[in-house]
Amino acid sequence: MKRSDSPANVPRRQKRREVLLEIAARHFVQRGFEAASMRDIAADVGIRPSSIYHHFPSKEDLMLAVYEEGMRRITHAVTAATAGVADPWQRLECACAAHLRSLLEGGDLFLALMREAPPSWHHANKRIVRLRDAYESIFTGILSDLRLPPRFDRHLLRLALLGAMNWSHQWYRPGRLTPTKMARQIVSFMRVSLDGQAGNTADR
Repeated sequence: MKRSDSPANVPRRQKRREVLLEIAARHFVQRGFEAASMRDIAADVGIRPSSIYHHFPSKEDLMLAVYEEGMRRITHAVTAATAGVADPWQRLECACAAHLRSLLEGGDLFLALMREAPPSWHHANKRIVRLRDAYESIFTGILSDLRLPPRFDRHLLRLALLGAMNWSHQWYRPGRLTPTKMARQIVSFMRVSLDGQAGNTADR
């Protein structure tokens, strides 16, 4: 085994990679994908540009890695928050709270998830769509357990719910409402309109 491959060095390499992806995410969010520079990212990380290219052959590969890491973290946050929660309305509230906390308090890595991939990203776009579909399937499963009116379009409900939450990063400012309180109110609004109950997360 090479010394660099020893178990003791694995956490260190993982930490360096996380720092690189977080700094890259900041550049992509603040400057946009086209304007972001691999050289500037390397300078902020404190490494040579060749070190980035060794692991990420192109800026597209680096952005895809940023997206994958963001999806990994938000998926973990939502699945951990909903684990063991039996009531579907409460489970939905927990999922929304975890989603909003990640998006609004998790930093640029999560904001990078909101950026549209450039049209030229043919193979990357397919990967992004698969990751996004896998994540949204968590909400599909939760919504499928809700007792809703007959023939209700749960697919449209999922799109509307995620769209509303994802747009919140445009207007949210820390203060009166926390992400957890926002999630509670969003789910409460939904339940009032769908089954006429307010403030009670226990299903009928």
